[in-house]
Amino acid sequence: MNRLKYLVGLAILLAITCRSFADTAEMGSWSVSSLRFAPEGLYVQFNPAPASCGGGNQYRMHARVPNTATNYKELISALLTAYTTGQSLNFIFVKNEGVCSSTSILELYMVEFTPK
Repeated sequence: MNRLKYLVGLAILLAITCRSFADTAEMGSWSVSSLRFAPEGLYVQFNPAPASCGGGNQYRMHARVPNTATNYKELISALLTAYTTGQSLNFIFVKNEGVCSSTSILELYMVEFTPK
């Protein structure tokens, strides 16, 4: 019984650790080429496409900012600024790395503007 508790605890710890490593900070130079506002959040198309998307997209979009994100308004403001001014992004921080498809998309949780 103690061995089972140990294995369950180890599995939970491993799952939490693996999840934290699934987050990706990608460095590059991206422009925000399109935005789509939807009930579940804001969808973003980058140019060029992030490598984290594995060469795919979800109906032309590469990432989504879920409307449940604690920094949703701040990210919306930053992305609108980048879109309207043409300011590029130096870093994007995403979760759910893998091939973007009709059933999978990156979750954007932080961005960094390119220094001027």
